[in-house]
Amino acid sequence: MAWVTVRRAEDGKKRYQGRYRDASGAKRTVGTFSTDKAAMQAAVRAEIALAEGTWIDPRAGRITFKEDAQNVWLPSRHLEVTTYAAYASNLRIHFIPFFGDYPMARIMPALVQEWVNQAGIPTTIAGKRRKGLSARSIVKYHVMLHAVLREPWLTGSSPSTPARRPTFRR
Repeated sequence: MAWVTVRRAEDGKKRYQGRYRDASGAKRTVGTFSTDKAAMQAAVRAEIALAEGTWIDPRAGRITFKEDAQNVWLPSRHLEVTTYAAYASNLRIHFIPFFGDYPMARIMPALVQEWVNQAGIPTTIAGKRRKGLSARSIVKYHVMLHAVLREPWLTGSSPSTPARRPTFRR
């Protein structure tokens, strides 16, 4: 059952925290609100999501792309040695420089589209001139990116997978 706790802000005003228990029974907060009613509504929404099976643990989305890709996704693949090496190289060269420090929960379709748009542009990295990727290569790498970003969705730590079909703009 959702409930509300009252807190005092530094300025002395009352603030209200919506609270509920997650599936393991741990106490959770949905945030701090200026009204009792808003706090209760948010807590009830969280309980409904929990009951419907659509609740996502907010801590799960804090892991960065780099941590998830290198420590969870890649080691969980059952691949030939050469395929594993190619995936590790693709992560290191194409994805970690762009997505590496982003928390998984913050990677949205617009960010993936930004990567698609930038992947085809020629760049200079560490003094080396690099041609942009061809549309065919972008599609190939996008398939792998989709797999990396789909995993948290499959395990229930992300509400959606942001890597849908890319749109090419030249």
